[in-house]
Amino acid sequence: MVSFADRLADGWEKAEQMTTLALVPVVVTLTNFQNIVNLLSASRYGGGMTFLIPAGVVDLWSFVSVPTPQQKEVNVNINGLPVGSLEAAAFNLALVFLTTLVHGALVAGYFGSIRDVLTTGEYDFERNVRRYFVTMLGYGLLPILAMLPMISLGLTLGNAIVPLVLLSIPLMLAATYLFAATPYLVVLRELTLASALVESYRVTTTGEFFRFALLLVAVGLPLSLALSTVVRLLGIVGIVGGALLLAPVGLACNAATMRLVADVDPESPSLGAWDYSRRGDDETGPAPTR
Repeated sequence: MVSFADRLADGWEKAEQMTTLALVPVVVTLTNFQNIVNLLSASRYGGGMTFLIPAGVVDLWSFVSVPTPQQKEVNVNINGLPVGSLEAAAFNLALVFLTTLVHGALVAGYFGSIRDVLTTGEYDFERNVRRYFVTMLGYGLLPILAMLPMISLGLTLGNAIVPLVLLSIPLMLAATYLFAATPYLVVLRELTLASALVESYRVTTTGEFFRFALLLVAVGLPLSLALSTVVRLLGIVGIVGGALLLAPVGLACNAATMRLVADVDPESPSLGAWDYSRRGDDETGPAPTR
């Protein structure tokens, strides 16, 4: 079994071969307007933590806990944007949908290009956008569609929906994990969204994937605690600086996860063998080869 450290080291090595793709986590961070608004409108003193699950583009918001808006009443939120009326709900939904369109194109080009680099050493970002955009857009819309019943209930019941919102948090976390392999399987096996979701469940319930994800969460928690405090304190400077600094880290995480999914899923094409002979006597674990 390949060690967690070796997978991360291999992901970092592969990220160095496709440094321009690190622009994608930067753009995704800076176009996530709801998170930016929520963070800048909150008190500068505070913190939090988030669980690092590489279910999409790993960016600044994968590490930074975004505070909820400061309001006199507790309202339902759409991806962080408060919903207080039908008009506000319609506006926020439109903004989230437009952002999801942009992110769908970026995710399509990004994951397809990572797959290309791991298999051929080259990539065509535009071709991958055309090839996977519709599927990745559908994947990005799933959380929004899942939240629509909650939004409808929130507009009707007001604060009475708070217990349901709290109950939904662990369910959303579980769903995020179980379907985390979806974008990787789409590009590795050319699957439809429905098929990729089913296969993702099979991949993420394997011991090797669970072990990797658990260790990734454990490693990410201290970093999340620190970044959530620092970025919130620095405001827009922290957001921009954090987006730039963490972009290579996010790319390495996504590359490592792509390799993991290909190793765990027997139907995915091989992204290279792990050759133990290339390490020196003082090193442990395998080194990947193509």
